[in-house]
Amino acid sequence: MSVAGRSSALVRGLRIAYRTDGQGPSLLLLHGMGGRGDDFDHCGRRELAARFTTLAPDARGHGESDAVAGDGRLLHADVARDTLALLDALGLDRVRAIGVSMGGNALLHLAEIAPDRLEAMVLVSSVARFPDRARAIMRATDPDDRRRQDELAPLHRGGHARARAILAHMRALADDHDDMAFTADRLARIAVPTLVVHGSADPLYAHDDVAGVAKGLANGALVVVEAGGHSPVFLERAAAFVETCLAFFDVQSAKNTS
Repeated sequence: MSVAGRSSALVRGLRIAYRTDGQGPSLLLLHGMGGRGDDFDHCGRRELAARFTTLAPDARGHGESDAVAGDGRLLHADVARDTLALLDALGLDRVRAIGVSMGGNALLHLAEIAPDRLEAMVLVSSVARFPDRARAIMRATDPDDRRRQDELAPLHRGGHARARAILAHMRALADDHDDMAFTADRLARIAVPTLVVHGSADPLYAHDDVAGVAKGLANGALVVVEAGGHSPVFLERAAAFVETCLAFFDVQSAKNTS
């Protein structure tokens, strides 16, 4: 991997920006839709980088990475394939990983496509299939909502045009039934050790939506953040989240060396 700092790599026809920090074994950090790799500054990146070399890409269409061409959809499976190609480009054979929302959904795809590349993973607010209540919220997303554009524009190259595209991608997911469509059989075949994190007050996903992922995986466990919303691991909750992740990764490392 390159030295700590910011860089980019051309993968699958897109230039994907990424940031590396710290030293030690590689830890992949995948952000949620509408976010960017720098989101992990508010989610314990500094503490994680004391133990790992963190790799935080900006997903396609986000941050400093290239936008999705034309009217192409933003699919979690494509984020997974981009990430796999980035790992190849950086010469990383095997990593631990944390994914938040879209990032966690992408890790499910990555674990199915290339399970040998993941030593262990933490999925935050991730589901096998979008429930109806999440689809209703997605369907209500207005790409022309200026307030939401104003919130997103400073985070992404392309400003308001990029922000509108991200909101349009959120809206389009409401009617997509192919991207996140993990059946019980597909989940059961994923054997990567996985910790699934759910906020009990998540407005998009009910407890059973997320708990079903942990239960359905071949080697999954569930942690519930009481009163946590969607992506309940930021700011004041970051320290506890980092502690939970480090303990989980340590247990998996001990199993691998025993």
